[in-house]
Amino acid sequence: MLQGADVEFQGISIDSRTVQPGNVFFAIKGPRFDGHAFCHAALEKGAIAVIVENAITDINAPQLVVTDTTLALGQVAGLWRERFATPVVAVTGSSGKTTVKEMIAAILRQAGPTLSTEGNLNNAYGVPLTLARLSQKDRFAVIEIGASAVGEIADIVPHVQPDVALITMIGPSHLEGFGSIDAIAHAKSEIYGGLRDLGTAVINRDDVYFDVMKAAAPEKTMTFGFDAAADVHGRYSAGELRIAVAQDTISVSLPLPGKHNAYNALAAAAACISVGCGLHQVRDGLRSMHAVKGRLMLRDDVDQYRLIDDSYNANPASVMAAIDVLSQESGVTCLVLGDMLELGDAADDMHAEIGVYASKADIDHLLCIGDHVKHTCASFSGGKAHHADTFDELVAHCVAEVPLGGTVLVKGSRSSRMETFIDALAKKGNAAGGEQP
Repeated sequence: MLQGADVEFQGISIDSRTVQPGNVFFAIKGPRFDGHAFCHAALEKGAIAVIVENAITDINAPQLVVTDTTLALGQVAGLWRERFATPVVAVTGSSGKTTVKEMIAAILRQAGPTLSTEGNLNNAYGVPLTLARLSQKDRFAVIEIGASAVGEIADIVPHVQPDVALITMIGPSHLEGFGSIDAIAHAKSEIYGGLRDLGTAVINRDDVYFDVMKAAAPEKTMTFGFDAAADVHGRYSAGELRIAVAQDTISVSLPLPGKHNAYNALAAAAACISVGCGLHQVRDGLRSMHAVKGRLMLRDDVDQYRLIDDSYNANPASVMAAIDVLSQESGVTCLVLGDMLELGDAADDMHAEIGVYASKADIDHLLCIGDHVKHTCASFSGGKAHHADTFDELVAHCVAEVPLGGTVLVKGSRSSRMETFIDALAKKGNAAGGEQP
Protein backbone atom coordinates (compact mmCIF):
# COMPACT_ATOMS: atom_id res chain seq x y z
CA MET A 1 0.00 0.00 0.00
CA LEU A 2 1.44 3.35 -1.07
CA GLN A 3 0.87 6.37 1.12
CA GLY A 4 1.88 9.79 -0.20
CA ALA A 5 2.97 11.09 -3.57
CA ASP A 6 5.04 9.22 -6.14
CA VAL A 7 8.74 10.06 -5.94
CA GLU A 8 11.89 9.26 -7.88
CA PHE A 9 14.70 8.01 -5.67
CA GLN A 10 18.43 7.57 -6.08
CA GLY A 11 19.85 4.64 -4.21
CA ILE A 12 18.60 2.49 -1.35
CA SER A 13 19.63 2.22 2.29
CA ILE A 14 18.95 -0.01 5.28
CA ASP A 15 21.13 1.97 7.71
CA SER A 16 19.91 5.35 8.93
CA ARG A 17 23.50 6.32 9.79
CA THR A 18 24.64 6.14 6.16
CA VAL A 19 21.53 7.36 4.33
CA GLN A 20 22.27 9.74 1.46
CA PRO A 21 19.91 12.47 0.21
CA GLY A 22 17.47 11.00 -2.30
CA ASN A 23 17.70 7.43 -0.92
CA VAL A 24 14.69 5.30 -0.11
CA PHE A 25 15.03 3.73 3.35
CA PHE A 26 14.00 0.11 3.94
CA ALA A 27 12.95 -0.54 7.54
CA ILE A 28 14.46 -4.00 8.00
CA LYS A 29 13.51 -6.09 11.01
CA GLY A 30 16.55 -7.98 12.27
CA PRO A 31 17.29 -10.16 15.31
CA ARG A 32 18.88 -7.25 17.19
CA PHE A 33 17.16 -4.20 15.70
CA ASP A 34 14.00 -2.94 14.03
CA GLY A 35 14.50 -0.44 11.24
CA HIS A 36 11.07 1.05 11.87
CA ALA A 37 12.56 2.77 14.91
CA PHE A 38 14.99 4.64 12.65
CA CYS A 39 12.65 5.95 9.95
CA HIS A 40 12.62 9.46 11.44
CA ALA A 41 16.43 9.51 11.58
CA ALA A 42 16.64 8.35 7.96
CA LEU A 43 14.28 11.09 6.79
CA GLU A 44 16.26 13.70 8.71
CA LYS A 45 19.39 12.51 6.84
CA GLY A 46 17.65 13.11 3.50
CA ALA A 47 15.79 9.89 2.70
CA ILE A 48 12.99 10.71 0.28
CA ALA A 49 10.67 7.82 1.22
CA VAL A 50 10.48 4.76 3.46
CA ILE A 51 9.44 1.17 2.85
CA VAL A 52 7.90 -0.36 5.97
CA GLU A 53 5.89 -3.31 7.23
CA ASN A 54 3.84 -1.13 9.57
CA ALA A 55 2.75 2.35 8.56
CA ILE A 56 4.48 5.15 10.45
CA THR A 57 1.72 7.55 11.49
CA ASP A 58 3.73 10.64 12.40
CA ILE A 59 5.86 11.20 9.32
CA ASN A 60 5.15 13.49 6.40
CA ALA A 61 6.86 11.48 3.68
CA PRO A 62 5.84 8.85 1.13
CA GLN A 63 5.85 5.33 2.51
CA LEU A 64 5.21 1.97 0.91
CA VAL A 65 3.73 -0.60 3.27
CA VAL A 66 4.70 -4.20 2.42
CA THR A 67 4.43 -7.55 4.17
CA ASP A 68 8.20 -8.19 4.24
CA THR A 69 10.76 -5.40 3.85
CA THR A 70 13.65 -7.85 3.34
CA LEU A 71 11.80 -9.49 0.45
CA ALA A 72 10.92 -6.06 -0.96
CA LEU A 73 14.58 -5.04 -0.78
CA GLY A 74 15.55 -7.99 -2.97
CA GLN A 75 12.70 -7.40 -5.40
CA VAL A 76 13.58 -3.74 -5.90
CA ALA A 77 17.23 -4.66 -6.47
CA GLY A 78 16.17 -7.34 -8.95
CA LEU A 79 14.04 -4.87 -10.90
CA TRP A 80 17.02 -2.52 -11.05
CA ARG A 81 19.31 -5.30 -12.28
CA GLU A 82 16.83 -6.07 -15.10
CA ARG A 83 17.47 -2.61 -16.56
CA PHE A 84 21.02 -3.58 -17.52
CA ALA A 85 22.50 -5.98 -20.06
CA THR A 86 25.72 -5.95 -18.02
CA PRO A 87 27.19 -9.47 -17.71
CA VAL A 88 27.01 -10.51 -14.06
CA VAL A 89 29.15 -13.21 -12.42
CA ALA A 90 27.80 -14.74 -9.19
CA VAL A 91 30.17 -16.51 -6.78
CA THR A 92 29.50 -18.86 -3.88
CA GLY A 93 31.27 -21.77 -2.18
CA SER A 94 32.37 -23.09 1.20
CA SER A 95 35.77 -21.37 1.06
CA GLY A 96 37.48 -18.80 -1.11
CA LYS A 97 34.40 -16.78 -2.11
CA THR A 98 35.80 -13.36 -1.29
CA THR A 99 39.27 -14.03 -2.70
CA VAL A 100 37.83 -15.45 -5.93
CA LYS A 101 35.44 -12.50 -6.16
CA GLU A 102 38.40 -10.12 -5.86
CA MET A 103 40.37 -12.10 -8.46
CA ILE A 104 37.45 -12.01 -10.89
CA ALA A 105 37.05 -8.27 -10.37
CA ALA A 106 40.78 -7.72 -10.96
CA ILE A 107 40.63 -9.67 -14.23
CA LEU A 108 37.41 -8.08 -15.48
CA ARG A 109 38.82 -4.62 -14.80
CA GLN A 110 41.43 -5.35 -17.46
CA ALA A 111 38.50 -5.27 -19.89
CA GLY A 112 36.43 -2.44 -18.41
CA PRO A 113 34.79 -0.87 -15.34
CA THR A 114 33.54 -3.56 -12.96
CA LEU A 115 31.15 -3.44 -10.03
CA SER A 116 31.96 -5.87 -7.24
CA THR A 117 30.68 -6.76 -3.80
CA GLU A 118 32.33 -4.62 -1.14
CA GLY A 119 33.89 -6.68 1.64
CA ASN A 120 31.66 -9.67 2.19
CA LEU A 121 28.22 -8.06 1.82
CA ASN A 122 26.97 -11.37 0.54
CA ASN A 123 23.66 -12.02 2.31
CA ALA A 124 19.99 -11.12 1.78
CA TYR A 125 20.81 -7.51 2.65
CA GLY A 126 24.26 -7.09 1.13
CA VAL A 127 23.49 -8.56 -2.30
CA PRO A 128 20.59 -6.14 -3.01
CA LEU A 129 22.68 -3.20 -1.81
CA THR A 130 25.40 -4.20 -4.27
CA LEU A 131 22.96 -4.65 -7.15
CA ALA A 132 21.53 -1.20 -6.44
CA ARG A 133 24.97 0.30 -7.22
CA LEU A 134 24.91 -1.08 -10.77
CA SER A 135 25.14 1.72 -13.35
CA GLN A 136 25.53 2.30 -17.08
CA LYS A 137 29.27 2.77 -16.68
CA ASP A 138 29.76 -0.79 -15.42
CA ARG A 139 30.82 -3.18 -18.16
CA PHE A 140 30.80 -6.15 -15.77
CA ALA A 141 29.64 -7.02 -12.26
CA VAL A 142 30.71 -9.74 -9.83
CA ILE A 143 28.43 -10.56 -6.91
CA GLU A 144 29.37 -12.73 -3.92
CA ILE A 145 26.56 -14.83 -2.41
CA GLY A 146 26.87 -16.50 0.99
CA ALA A 147 24.55 -18.85 2.85
CA SER A 148 24.29 -20.66 6.16
CA ALA A 149 21.16 -22.72 5.45
CA VAL A 150 19.43 -24.55 2.62
CA GLY A 151 17.26 -22.27 0.49
CA GLU A 152 19.06 -19.00 1.18
CA ILE A 153 20.86 -18.92 -2.17
CA ALA A 154 17.66 -19.97 -3.95
CA ASP A 155 15.99 -16.90 -2.44
CA ILE A 156 18.77 -14.47 -3.38
CA VAL A 157 20.02 -15.56 -6.81
CA PRO A 158 16.82 -14.75 -8.78
CA HIS A 159 17.42 -11.07 -8.00
CA VAL A 160 21.01 -11.33 -9.29
CA GLN A 161 20.11 -13.08 -12.58
CA PRO A 162 23.75 -14.03 -13.25
CA ASP A 163 25.14 -14.79 -16.68
CA VAL A 164 27.87 -16.88 -15.04
CA ALA A 165 27.54 -18.74 -11.73
CA LEU A 166 30.54 -20.23 -9.93
CA ILE A 167 30.95 -22.53 -6.92
CA THR A 168 34.52 -22.40 -5.59
CA MET A 169 34.43 -25.66 -3.61
CA ILE A 170 32.30 -27.73 -1.25
CA GLY A 171 33.46 -28.29 2.32
CA PRO A 172 32.42 -28.33 5.99
CA SER A 173 31.33 -24.75 6.61
CA HIS A 174 28.20 -23.65 8.52
CA LEU A 175 27.45 -27.30 9.25
CA GLU A 176 25.31 -26.21 12.17
CA GLY A 177 22.86 -24.62 9.74
CA PHE A 178 23.13 -27.06 6.85
CA GLY A 179 23.30 -30.31 8.79
CA SER A 180 25.66 -32.19 6.46
CA ILE A 181 28.20 -31.66 3.71
CA ASP A 182 25.78 -33.31 1.28
CA ALA A 183 23.24 -30.63 2.14
CA ILE A 184 25.91 -27.96 1.61
CA ALA A 185 26.60 -29.30 -1.89
CA HIS A 186 22.93 -29.16 -2.84
CA ALA A 187 22.45 -25.73 -1.22
CA LYS A 188 25.43 -24.18 -2.99
CA SER A 189 24.21 -25.68 -6.27
CA GLU A 190 21.07 -23.56 -5.93
CA ILE A 191 23.11 -20.78 -7.53
CA TYR A 192 22.85 -22.48 -10.92
CA GLY A 193 19.06 -22.28 -10.80
CA GLY A 194 19.22 -18.50 -11.06
CA LEU A 195 21.25 -18.37 -14.27
CA ARG A 196 19.87 -16.36 -17.15
CA ASP A 197 19.00 -18.19 -20.36
CA LEU A 198 22.20 -19.44 -22.02
CA GLY A 199 24.12 -18.73 -18.82
CA THR A 200 27.24 -20.68 -17.88
CA ALA A 201 27.75 -22.81 -14.77
CA VAL A 202 31.41 -22.86 -13.66
CA ILE A 203 32.19 -26.08 -11.77
CA ASN A 204 35.22 -27.36 -9.83
CA ARG A 205 36.23 -30.49 -11.76
CA ASP A 206 38.36 -31.79 -8.89
CA ASP A 207 35.69 -31.46 -6.20
CA VAL A 208 34.28 -34.61 -4.59
CA TYR A 209 30.82 -33.16 -5.20
CA PHE A 210 31.40 -32.46 -8.90
CA ASP A 211 28.59 -34.79 -9.97
CA VAL A 212 26.12 -33.12 -7.60
CA MET A 213 26.98 -29.69 -8.96
CA LYS A 214 26.94 -30.91 -12.56
CA ALA A 215 23.47 -32.38 -12.10
CA ALA A 216 22.15 -29.01 -10.92
CA ALA A 217 23.81 -27.07 -13.74
CA PRO A 218 22.30 -26.15 -17.11
CA GLU A 219 23.67 -27.54 -20.35
CA LYS A 220 26.33 -24.85 -20.75
CA THR A 221 29.22 -25.43 -18.33
CA MET A 222 32.87 -24.50 -17.85
CA THR A 223 35.03 -26.66 -15.58
CA PHE A 224 38.26 -25.80 -13.77
CA GLY A 225 40.84 -27.71 -11.74
CA PHE A 226 44.20 -29.45 -11.84
CA ASP A 227 42.62 -32.43 -13.59
CA ALA A 228 43.67 -32.28 -17.25
CA ALA A 229 40.07 -33.05 -18.19
CA ALA A 230 38.97 -29.63 -16.90
CA ASP A 231 38.24 -26.95 -19.49
CA VAL A 232 40.52 -24.58 -17.60
CA HIS A 233 43.28 -26.60 -15.97
CA GLY A 234 46.53 -25.75 -14.31
CA ARG A 235 49.82 -26.80 -12.82
CA TYR A 236 51.22 -25.11 -9.74
CA SER A 237 54.73 -25.13 -8.34
CA ALA A 238 56.67 -22.71 -6.14
CA GLY A 239 54.21 -19.87 -6.62
CA GLU A 240 54.03 -20.22 -10.40
CA LEU A 241 50.69 -21.17 -11.95
CA ARG A 242 50.39 -22.44 -15.50
CA ILE A 243 46.87 -22.09 -16.90
CA ALA A 244 45.82 -23.98 -20.02
CA VAL A 245 42.64 -23.53 -22.08
CA ALA A 246 42.40 -25.66 -25.22
CA GLN A 247 45.71 -24.98 -27.02
CA ASP A 248 46.51 -21.72 -25.24
CA THR A 249 48.57 -21.40 -22.07
CA ILE A 250 49.86 -18.68 -19.79
CA SER A 251 52.11 -18.64 -16.74
CA VAL A 252 51.70 -16.23 -13.87
CA SER A 253 53.53 -15.72 -10.59
CA LEU A 254 50.69 -15.53 -8.09
CA PRO A 255 51.04 -12.71 -5.56
CA LEU A 256 48.93 -14.73 -3.09
CA PRO A 257 50.51 -17.81 -1.45
CA GLY A 258 49.29 -21.40 -1.37
CA LYS A 259 47.92 -24.07 -3.67
CA HIS A 260 44.39 -23.15 -2.58
CA ASN A 261 44.94 -19.72 -4.13
CA ALA A 262 46.04 -21.43 -7.33
CA TYR A 263 42.63 -23.16 -7.26
CA ASN A 264 41.03 -19.77 -6.64
CA ALA A 265 42.88 -18.35 -9.63
CA LEU A 266 41.70 -21.19 -11.89
CA ALA A 267 38.12 -20.60 -10.75
CA ALA A 268 38.41 -16.88 -11.47
CA ALA A 269 39.97 -17.56 -14.86
CA ALA A 270 37.14 -19.91 -15.84
CA ALA A 271 34.48 -17.38 -14.84
CA CYS A 272 36.15 -14.54 -16.72
CA ILE A 273 36.75 -16.61 -19.85
CA SER A 274 33.03 -17.42 -19.74
CA VAL A 275 32.20 -13.72 -20.20
CA GLY A 276 34.71 -13.26 -23.00
CA CYS A 277 38.03 -12.36 -21.37
CA GLY A 278 41.26 -13.51 -22.95
CA LEU A 279 44.12 -15.28 -21.20
CA HIS A 280 46.25 -12.13 -21.36
CA GLN A 281 43.61 -10.33 -19.32
CA VAL A 282 43.53 -13.25 -16.89
CA ARG A 283 47.30 -13.03 -16.48
CA ASP A 284 47.38 -9.25 -16.02
CA GLY A 285 44.46 -9.30 -13.60
CA LEU A 286 45.97 -12.01 -11.41
CA ARG A 287 49.30 -10.19 -11.35
CA SER A 288 47.54 -7.09 -10.03
CA MET A 289 45.99 -8.90 -7.06
CA HIS A 290 46.72 -7.91 -3.48
CA ALA A 291 45.97 -9.84 -0.32
CA VAL A 292 42.48 -9.27 1.04
CA LYS A 293 42.46 -7.92 4.60
CA GLY A 294 42.43 -10.76 7.11
CA ARG A 295 43.11 -13.38 4.45
CA LEU A 296 46.77 -14.46 4.40
CA MET A 297 47.85 -10.83 4.53
CA LEU A 298 51.42 -10.17 5.61
CA ARG A 299 51.29 -7.51 8.33
CA ASP A 300 53.94 -4.81 8.43
CA ASP A 301 53.03 -3.47 11.87
CA VAL A 302 54.38 -6.40 13.91
CA ASP A 303 58.11 -5.84 14.31
CA GLN A 304 59.25 -9.01 16.02
CA TYR A 305 57.70 -11.64 13.73
CA ARG A 306 56.75 -12.34 10.17
CA LEU A 307 53.01 -12.25 10.92
CA ILE A 308 50.45 -13.62 8.46
CA ASP A 309 46.95 -12.35 9.22
CA ASP A 310 44.36 -14.93 8.17
CA SER A 311 42.01 -13.96 10.96
CA TYR A 312 38.88 -13.01 9.04
CA ASN A 313 37.18 -16.40 9.23
CA ALA A 314 37.85 -20.12 9.47
CA ASN A 315 36.52 -23.53 8.56
CA PRO A 316 38.40 -26.85 8.37
CA ALA A 317 39.32 -26.49 4.69
CA SER A 318 40.60 -22.93 5.04
CA VAL A 319 42.57 -23.76 8.20
CA MET A 320 44.27 -26.69 6.48
CA ALA A 321 45.09 -24.43 3.52
CA ALA A 322 46.60 -21.89 5.93
CA ILE A 323 48.67 -24.62 7.59
CA ASP A 324 49.98 -25.62 4.16
CA VAL A 325 51.11 -22.03 3.60
CA LEU A 326 52.72 -21.82 7.05
CA SER A 327 54.56 -25.10 6.56
CA GLN A 328 56.39 -23.63 3.54
CA GLU A 329 57.91 -20.85 5.65
CA SER A 330 61.54 -21.14 6.71
CA GLY A 331 62.54 -20.87 10.35
CA VAL A 332 60.32 -21.36 13.38
CA THR A 333 56.58 -21.54 12.66
CA CYS A 334 53.66 -20.83 14.98
CA LEU A 335 49.94 -21.32 14.35
CA VAL A 336 47.69 -19.17 16.55
CA LEU A 337 44.19 -20.57 16.31
CA GLY A 338 40.75 -19.61 17.57
CA ASP A 339 37.60 -21.70 17.37
CA MET A 340 36.04 -22.71 14.06
CA LEU A 341 32.35 -22.13 14.68
CA GLU A 342 29.04 -23.39 13.28
CA LEU A 343 30.30 -26.97 12.84
CA GLY A 344 27.50 -28.55 14.86
CA ASP A 345 28.01 -31.96 16.45
CA ALA A 346 31.19 -32.52 14.42
CA ALA A 347 32.97 -29.51 15.94
CA ASP A 348 35.21 -31.28 18.46
CA ASP A 349 36.28 -34.02 16.04
CA MET A 350 37.05 -31.49 13.30
CA HIS A 351 39.12 -29.39 15.69
CA ALA A 352 41.04 -32.52 16.70
CA GLU A 353 41.73 -33.26 13.01
CA ILE A 354 43.35 -29.84 12.69
CA GLY A 355 45.80 -30.70 15.46
CA VAL A 356 46.80 -33.89 13.65
CA TYR A 357 47.13 -32.00 10.36
CA ALA A 358 49.35 -29.33 11.94
CA SER A 359 51.54 -32.06 13.47
CA LYS A 360 52.05 -33.73 10.10
CA ALA A 361 52.93 -30.33 8.62
CA ASP A 362 55.76 -29.97 11.19
CA ILE A 363 54.42 -26.76 12.71
CA ASP A 364 56.67 -25.85 15.66
CA HIS A 365 54.22 -24.06 17.95
CA LEU A 366 50.45 -24.22 18.33
CA LEU A 367 48.79 -21.52 20.44
CA CYS A 368 45.02 -21.70 20.93
CA ILE A 369 42.20 -19.75 22.51
CA GLY A 370 38.59 -20.91 22.69
CA ASP A 371 36.62 -23.95 23.80
CA HIS A 372 36.76 -26.22 20.74
CA VAL A 373 40.47 -25.66 20.07
CA LYS A 374 41.27 -27.46 23.31
CA HIS A 375 40.81 -30.58 21.17
CA THR A 376 43.27 -29.18 18.63
CA CYS A 377 45.89 -28.73 21.33
CA ALA A 378 45.24 -32.22 22.69
CA SER A 379 45.77 -33.87 19.29
CA PHE A 380 48.87 -31.83 18.37
CA SER A 381 51.94 -34.00 18.74
CA GLY A 382 54.50 -32.18 16.66
CA GLY A 383 55.92 -29.27 18.62
CA LYS A 384 54.79 -27.25 21.62
CA ALA A 385 51.09 -26.59 22.23
CA HIS A 386 49.51 -24.15 24.66
CA HIS A 387 45.89 -23.25 25.31
CA ALA A 388 45.27 -19.78 26.73
CA ASP A 389 42.25 -18.46 28.57
CA THR A 390 42.82 -14.81 27.63
CA PHE A 391 44.39 -12.86 24.78
CA ASP A 392 46.92 -11.36 27.19
CA GLU A 393 48.05 -14.86 28.13
CA LEU A 394 48.17 -15.83 24.46
CA VAL A 395 50.37 -12.85 23.58
CA ALA A 396 52.67 -13.41 26.56
CA HIS A 397 53.17 -17.06 25.65
CA CYS A 398 53.89 -16.20 22.02
CA VAL A 399 56.50 -13.62 22.97
CA ALA A 400 58.11 -15.99 25.48
CA GLU A 401 58.23 -19.09 23.27
CA VAL A 402 58.50 -18.01 19.63
CA PRO A 403 61.91 -16.55 18.75
CA LEU A 404 62.33 -13.24 16.96
CA GLY A 405 61.99 -13.60 13.21
CA GLY A 406 59.69 -16.61 13.42
CA THR A 407 56.56 -16.82 11.30
CA VAL A 408 53.24 -16.52 13.12
CA LEU A 409 49.98 -17.26 11.30
CA VAL A 410 46.72 -16.21 12.98
CA LYS A 411 43.41 -17.90 12.12
CA GLY A 412 39.92 -18.24 13.59
CA SER A 413 36.24 -17.73 12.95
CA ARG A 414 34.98 -14.16 12.83
CA SER A 415 33.46 -14.22 16.30
CA SER A 416 36.74 -15.52 17.77
CA ARG A 417 38.08 -11.96 17.30
CA MET A 418 41.61 -13.10 16.52
CA GLU A 419 42.47 -9.60 15.32
CA THR A 420 42.53 -8.76 19.04
CA PHE A 421 45.62 -10.96 19.40
CA ILE A 422 47.30 -9.34 16.39
CA ASP A 423 46.70 -5.81 17.63
CA ALA A 424 47.93 -6.69 21.13
CA LEU A 425 51.03 -8.40 19.76
CA ALA A 426 51.82 -5.42 17.55
CA LYS A 427 51.39 -3.02 20.46
CA LYS A 428 53.55 -5.12 22.79
CA GLY A 429 56.31 -5.62 20.25
CA ASN A 430 56.46 -2.00 19.19
CA ALA A 431 56.48 -0.80 22.81
CA ALA A 432 59.38 -3.13 23.58
CA GLY A 433 61.28 -2.19 20.45
CA GLY A 434 60.93 -5.69 19.06
CA GLU A 435 62.99 -7.23 21.87
CA GLN A 436 62.16 -10.44 23.71
CA PRO A 437 62.63 -10.82 27.45
